[in-house]
Amino acid sequence: MRTIQTVGLAAVAIGMTLSTGARAQSAACLDGQKLMEQRGELIKGLASNGKKKMTPVQACGKFNALVANGTKLLAWFEQNGSWCNVPDAIKTRVQDDHKQAQSVRGQACTAAAKQRQMEAQAARAARQGGGMPGGFGGNGGDLVSGAMRVPQGAL
Repeated sequence: MRTIQTVGLAAVAIGMTLSTGARAQSAACLDGQKLMEQRGELIKGLASNGKKKMTPVQACGKFNALVANGTKLLAWFEQNGSWCNVPDAIKTRVQDDHKQAQSVRGQACTAAAKQRQMEAQAARAARQGGGMPGGFGGNGGDLVSGAMRVPQGAL
């Protein structure tokens, strides 16, 4: 969560830097400001979801968007950062945050893939009338409905 907040602060700092003299320098500087504003919105969206749990699929999608934005922003820094007077400290911070976002995205998307795989297996098992072999207790009982066969004979 700390990283999300620091990225948000970096977005504000770049926005301020770009909004002063750099905006008048070129339309390219405005493009950078738009990318930083988008990044700030993406980070706000991630931070607001911290209050409620995201599914791995949701997290994967949100971090995919954040990483895509970071890739565009870093390319913009290479082309226009000097012209638009973006401080090196901000560039470095965005690079570090981008690497961390890529790592978290990898974890989230791996978890999402495993979740999809498990759901598909459960659906296949349900279609095949499966579940645990022999059901609960090993006597062919149905774990979901609770029905179990009563043993026949003397007890």
